[in-house]
Amino acid sequence: MKTLEQQVRDYYGAQALPVERVQSIVQLGHAVTPSRKLAWAMGAAAAFALVAVILLVFNRPPQGDLTQLVFAEIAKNHAKHIAPEVATDRYEEVQAKLSRLDFSARPAAEFLLKDFQLVGGRYCSVQSEFAAQLKLRENASGETCTLYVVPLTPVLRQVKPDTRVVNGVRVQVWSEDGRLFGLARDTNPKPPETH
Repeated sequence: MKTLEQQVRDYYGAQALPVERVQSIVQLGHAVTPSRKLAWAMGAAAAFALVAVILLVFNRPPQGDLTQLVFAEIAKNHAKHIAPEVATDRYEEVQAKLSRLDFSARPAAEFLLKDFQLVGGRYCSVQSEFAAQLKLRENASGETCTLYVVPLTPVLRQVKPDTRVVNGVRVQVWSEDGRLFGLARDTNPKPPETH
């Protein structure tokens, strides 16, 4: 006695289309070739349109409050406490070693040059714009701070100067000499390490 599986296999194996029906299907397939080309072209056009929409959506300026986005990005990057790629106390050396910077990383604000000591620098970005991330040590407290320097683009010109606390990081943002600056420090800093 055959099993159910064998019976099903035999039944469907015996099923076949008449030769005339197979030939008409093949002829129909040859007759529709221009339609297939049209369908393929329409599908390709739809795919290109979808890619164009995606590019427009992801390349437009950020939605929401740009100033708040900049403050949040600076606070988030500062909180990572990433070590500088170039360890030095000289701005000229940071500038020379970070040779891809096409703007001056040296701050213009007198209080930064007087009240803080440069520890080093590295590349970073602010709102997808190439930037310098400088580690500074405050002379009075020994606290390590992070200074972000980025050229002012038309988009970044919309950032309003302000001081805000974001996730435990105090961020001060201002612009001068065609650059945007962001100084970040912990609101509850750890005491400086003694060696």
